[in-house]
Amino acid sequence: DGADATMVLLRGRYDLVVLDMHMPRMGGLELLKQIRGLGVTVPIIMITGNQDVRAAAQALSGGVFAYVPKPFDFKQLDHLVALALATPQPTTGGQPAS
Repeated sequence: DGADATMVLLRGRYDLVVLDMHMPRMGGLELLKQIRGLGVTVPIIMITGNQDVRAAAQALSGGVFAYVPKPFDFKQLDHLVALALATPQPTTGGQPAS
């Protein structure tokens, strides 16, 4: 649930966040804005069944590492997760998992 995800993210330490564009109570784009607005710089992969080009552009300009349309190959997702974890992130906001 998008509304609960913000609280969970703030309480813990995470190396990566995977969001769906459509979640109960708060959508992925709104959650993305909240996460970035709080200064959390963890890499985010957004998955979606939505083929809307504008939504993809908003997600990418909002700071997602990757935007992955459904259906997707789990090998592709695994590769994107590995790339996101290997990419140096800004040091402001958020902390890596220990």
